[in-house]
Amino acid sequence: MDSEHSGPSRGDRVGGRYRVDAELGRGSFGGVYRAFDLGMQHGEVALKVLHAQRCARIVDQKRFAREAALLARLRHPNVVRTMDYGVTDDGVPYIAFELLVGRPLDRVIAGEGALDIALVRRIGTGILAALVAAHDLGIVHR
Repeated sequence: MDSEHSGPSRGDRVGGRYRVDAELGRGSFGGVYRAFDLGMQHGEVALKVLHAQRCARIVDQKRFAREAALLARLRHPNVVRTMDYGVTDDGVPYIAFELLVGRPLDRVIAGEGALDIALVRRIGTGILAALVAAHDLGIVHR
C-alpha cells in the first residue's frame, strides 16, 4: 500500500485476496476501491480500507471492526451486503462489500432535474426502511 496517500494503489493486493482496480471514493476514515476477488468467491467488490494513519489508533481499529461486525448482521434489500472482513499482514483492516453499479442519486437529479413525486416517495421509503433496519441493530449512520 502507498503510505503517501494512505491507501492501496491500482494493482495492489489487499489481504492477499483482493486486487485493487480503481479508487471509488475517499473520506477521513478510509477509502473505497473497486477490487476483484482473486479467489473468485465474490468477483468484483467494493473494498473499504482504513487509512494507514488511522491504523495507529486502536480506537479507530476497534471502530472499524465494530462497523464490520454490525454490517455483517444487517440484511436488508436496500442495504449493500457485507461480503468479507479482514486485516492485512501490515495490520490494515478492510471490509469487502457487494459492488453496486449505477448512478448516484445526486447525479441523477443533476442530469434529469426534479424527479417525479412517486419516484421520490419510493426512494425515500426505501432509505427510511434501510435506516430502521440499521437502527434496530443499534447502528447509527454518521
